[in-house]
Parts: sequence; structure tokens; C-alpha cells
Amino acid sequence: MDKLKQIDGCPGEDYFAMGVDDFENGDFKRAMEFFQAAIEQNPYLEQAYLKLAEVYFSLNDERNAKKTLYRLLSINPDNSHAQKLLRPSPKGSNLCVDKVETVNSEITSTKSKAPLTAVIAKAGSLSDTRLDINKTYLIDLPDGNKIYLDVFTSYRDKNKRYFGKIVRYYQRPQGDLSIPSSVLIKGNHITITQISSHAFSFCDKLISVEIPPTVTIIGDYAFPDSALQKVTFLGEWPPKIELFTFGGHQTIIQFFVPEPYIQNYQKYLPRYTLIPF
Repeated sequence: MDKLKQIDGCPGEDYFAMGVDDFENGDFKRAMEFFQAAIEQNPYLEQAYLKLAEVYFSLNDERNAKKTLYRLLSINPDNSHAQKLLRPSPKGSNLCVDKVETVNSEITSTKSKAPLTAVIAKAGSLSDTRLDINKTYLIDLPDGNKIYLDVFTSYRDKNKRYFGKIVRYYQRPQGDLSIPSSVLIKGNHITITQISSHAFSFCDKLISVEIPPTVTIIGDYAFPDSALQKVTFLGEWPPKIELFTFGGHQTIIQFFVPEPYIQNYQKYLPRYTLIPF
């Protein structure tokens, strides 16, 4: 790309304007180059990030689209357009937000060295017990936080079982977050086994999180740029954790693990400083 002379106005606007023209003409590759050049010239040109993400979405490159939006949120965490684009998209025509009432919010304290008590929730006065796995559910947690949950199925021993994956928070959680091991939606028991990539990104007031034994996978950048000081694992074995699950700041986070199983964690998480409880 030929180097352009900066015209009057905000730095990067020349590249941005040319990128918009190419995007509207369907030349996504060239538009991408112009938007990238605009960002390089002016890292604070927020609309360039949004348009670059739009290019990636148009190319079905969701991973780079999200990375671009998170870069924007690292500059301006209150950018509503980026926040909206990063919210879980509905799988059907409408986002299914089933109000879930907690009927048992008792969670065993980590100090007791006992496993996490399942958090059981039920859908309020719903006669329809059919669970639509093509929808996303909004779950109320006992600590006042809310999460979006995707449900999927698996057959074991010819029995149909439901599992849940946390895809995003409803509002940024604050203080202590206790992730439930299970919920009950429309009479169906859902075991929470996964936490998606970027699920709790930019939670700058999240201090601690408890991970139940049922969670086996935590995605990349699940807790980046947070204020996390303490992570407590409650299972016999650690979940699968990616390199930047906690934003690459493992050295400033205290990781607590059950004392009887500390060797299991040391084997699979050798770069973490582990504290038995």
C-alpha cells in the first residue's frame, strides 16, 4: 500500500475513509489493509476497530473480529458498540432469556475443604418443560451475578444428558463469583462443564472466582484484564486451561487447590503457584 499523506483532521481518517469505500464496494481484503493502517497511525481511532471487526465478520473470521473488539475495549471499556457486538448472539430468531429463580443458593465454603454444593435453580411457574438447546438462557446466581448459558446434549449409557457452557456475563460481575456446578431449567438438570473464551473479560471489579469440580474446560482469555486476586479450584483434577486463560497474569493471582489433590494440579499446571487449602 502506498504511503498516504495525512490530510486535515484526525490522524488515520484518510486510511479509514478509503477503507470504508473499499468495504462498501466489496473489496474486503483492501478494506482490511486500510483499517489496519488507520489503527497503526492512530491507535485511538475507535471507528477503525469497529469497521475492521465488521470486515472480519464478513469474512467469517469470528476469532479475529473478537480480538479486534477486545483491543478496542482495552482502549475504551465503555464503547457500547463493541460491547453489543461481543454479547452472545441468539441461535434462534430471538434470544431466549428464561428468568431462573434460585431455590437453593447454599454454597459450601472453600475453607471447609468440602466440594461445592450444586446450585439448583428452576424456571418460574413454567408449564412447558421442553428445553430448547438452540437458545441461550440467562441464569441468576445466588451471589447476585448473572450469566448467559448455552446448553448442549450428550448421550451416555443411552441416557440423554444436558451440559452447560458459560458464554458471557450479563453485567460485569463484582467481588466474589461462585460458579455453580449445576442448574435446573424447566425440570432439566444442567451440569456446567465449560467456560467460554472471553466469558469474563474486562471485569475490573471481579476479585475472586470459585471453579466447581464439574468444569473441565476454561477457554483462552476467559478472565483477561480483570482484577482477579484469587482463583479457587474445587475439583480433584484441574480443568483444561489455555495459556492466556487468566490474561497471562498468573504470578499476581493466588491459586487455591484442595490439599489432597495438589499433586494432580502440580502435574498439569506446573507454571502456577498453588496454595493448598
